[in-house]
Amino acid sequence: MKNLITAIAFLFFASSLSAQYYLAKNNTWYTDLNEALKNPERVFLLDLSKKNLKEIPKAIGHFKNLEALILSDNHISEIGNSLSHLKKLQAIELNNNLIKEVDFTIFKNSKYTLQEIYLRNNQLSSIHDQINQLTELDILDLGENSIRSIDQNVFLAKLKWCLLDANELSETPFFLRHSPQLKVLNLNGNLISKFETASIWKQLEKLDLGGNENLVFGQLVFSNKLETLILDWIPLGAFNFDCLPNSLKTLSLEHCDLESIPTRLYDLKNLEQLSLMHNQLHSMQLDLLHWRKLKKCWIGGNPWNSDALRHFSNKSEYVF
Repeated sequence: MKNLITAIAFLFFASSLSAQYYLAKNNTWYTDLNEALKNPERVFLLDLSKKNLKEIPKAIGHFKNLEALILSDNHISEIGNSLSHLKKLQAIELNNNLIKEVDFTIFKNSKYTLQEIYLRNNQLSSIHDQINQLTELDILDLGENSIRSIDQNVFLAKLKWCLLDANELSETPFFLRHSPQLKVLNLNGNLISKFETASIWKQLEKLDLGGNENLVFGQLVFSNKLETLILDWIPLGAFNFDCLPNSLKTLSLEHCDLESIPTRLYDLKNLEQLSLMHNQLHSMQLDLLHWRKLKKCWIGGNPWNSDALRHFSNKSEYVF
């Protein structure tokens, strides 16, 4: 079975609170609820992941200064009212639980402080426009759910990271066209049939569209800030490679039915990582040294001819 989220995609798009948040803070993460309750006013960071929790402890409401909360890898099926008492919450991670829906009004007292929400690998099927009250939200991770619909009235103007991979979306969510600060967008492994860029995406740095096997492209205009582009498992016979910006550093074109390397790729002088695995490639027009900054190049799964193989063997330091 193919892995819709490739190794490259995972490296650039995987997201978690523990990995990204508060790395520069001196405050200690509390990992025991009873210990935290001994001095609740001093609890800023609380990690209750992997505690076999079936519900969110009501005692969390006592931590009035709580800024970051991790409740991942439990058996939580719904978000109760315990979090409604938190006024300083900035980030919450609820990955790998059993949550089917989220009433975002629960965060009414932290709606001006909450910036990061991680709900990866739950059982969500839709997102309501109640999320609009979170006016400061800049990271939203809803990957690996069963989301089919997102309310057309959702509006997240400050969003920078949006991860919606491995869902059941049939179209690009409308709200993204009104998110001018968007830097990272992952739509890998959905059912999207058409994609085009929005003119306001001036800050977009990383884009993953892989795994949308019936995808056709409308107008594509990328800014010169785009550094990572993943188009795995999309037939690219009619794709206009001229739209690719010179700023690209990572490009993945696995399982794309390519019969030759598009000429435009040779002009991408800033490429550092390139994957061409599992296509129908026989030869190269230029050698790998043409990409002077290239550090890694994946070429397996192609019917290379003998000349190409000799060429690659001479440049083995670049090829995996």
